[in-house]
Amino acid sequence: MTSPAVQFDQVDSVPVAVIRRQTSASELSRVVPQCCGLVWNAVRAQQTRAGRHVAIYWDGSIRLEVGAELYGPFAEEGEVVRSATPAGPVAWTTHLGPYSGLGAAHDAVRQWCRANNRQLAGPNWEIYGHWQSEWNTNPLQIRTDVYYLPLDAARCGRVAQFESGCGEISSHGFLPPIHCKSVPGIISSYPCL
Repeated sequence: MTSPAVQFDQVDSVPVAVIRRQTSASELSRVVPQCCGLVWNAVRAQQTRAGRHVAIYWDGSIRLEVGAELYGPFAEEGEVVRSATPAGPVAWTTHLGPYSGLGAAHDAVRQWCRANNRQLAGPNWEIYGHWQSEWNTNPLQIRTDVYYLPLDAARCGRVAQFESGCGEISSHGFLPPIHCKSVPGIISSYPCL
């Protein structure tokens, strides 16, 4: 099996509705779909246009935000809150196949970063393609895009044009909110660097 091709591009921040969790690697296959479903129900109840499902991994302790891209207004409801994906230069690849094979895509991006002298900033995220009926019979067509943010982008202040709003860590253990200038009104839990 060949490694997926890794690309280096500039991406914009995307507003998302998410549920925040901290979990273990062994629980991801349960937590991610569960949270996606809960977020989708909240978005649908507000009749807000939404896009693909997203999982943002903020650090190695698996603090994550799971939900859906937003294409319209959304009012936070209970544990479903607004956030945004990071923006700036990213190393990324597309994984085609069952979710159980995503590790190879993550490995390919990390190896590319090492080979190209790019340190990782911490956050990485997955954007899951809209489910297609043919994926039920041919799971090799399931599409997931995997993104990593390099540390050099964060140090240069190009990470989603975030403006520090550092305060106290909330009771659920997430980092203080940071205001995203590129998506007005969005507050993300991106760490202060």
